[in-house]
Amino acid sequence: MNFETKIESGLQCVIRLIHRPSVQELDRDLFFKELQNTDIVEIQYSNSSGVAVLLTKLIAKCLLPSSCNGLNMHVILVNTENQFQVSQLVRVMRVEACDVLGPTDVGDMVKNILNNLRIINCYNHHQVLLTLNSLDDLLLQNKKVGLVVIDSASAYFWQNKTDLSYNSYLAKILTIIEKKISYFKVLTLYTKQFNFISKKQTREWLEIQKLVRYELSLDVNEKNLICTSRSGKNEKQISYVVDNLGIMRLVEKTNNKSSDT
Repeated sequence: MNFETKIESGLQCVIRLIHRPSVQELDRDLFFKELQNTDIVEIQYSNSSGVAVLLTKLIAKCLLPSSCNGLNMHVILVNTENQFQVSQLVRVMRVEACDVLGPTDVGDMVKNILNNLRIINCYNHHQVLLTLNSLDDLLLQNKKVGLVVIDSASAYFWQNKTDLSYNSYLAKILTIIEKKISYFKVLTLYTKQFNFISKKQTREWLEIQKLVRYELSLDVNEKNLICTSRSGKNEKQISYVVDNLGIMRLVEKTNNKSSDT
């Protein structure tokens, strides 16, 4: 028998004992391999490609109670783009709740749910770093947090572009995320614009690929929002239609493809 002694700090013990809400049912179409609480997801987008619509859909799913097919968890949004609309989140949650419960007044329920969303507005690079480095305190205080969203990780790169390449800058951000968020068994979604994507496979680029479990790329055609989900060598493409209320509805999904084929 193996009687090897394992030593852990008091903080490690507390983290290990914290039970976080599961994210496995967040979206099985987008996340075709089983999503884990420690995963990091990258969302690549261009202007008017629907990133706000997708983020709103995923945040609503997390916040809604299980009686409305939600995950009943708390969410932290690190808001650097300052484009997230709470009014649209309310609209989406109302529609999603009524789809399950039928035509009923869900106003009070949705209003109470908003207490489970914490938005931290950041207006420069230093505020982003300070916020990310303090998230471990917030996560220790609230064991119901299951998702942290950073919209976007590329917002203030230009403030440091003389010192770091974009890959170096992003690798620095992701290292903090891994230590301060993933370590606490919390899913992280972060966004970045397509014009910051580098094709050079530098050491920093390889570090990023090791940390990111899923890459979601957003595009639009004449009618639909197209999302390509990649994980490792596999990818899947999903089409959505966005109605006049800004609600995403699934139209079509392809089978998983491997880059080896």
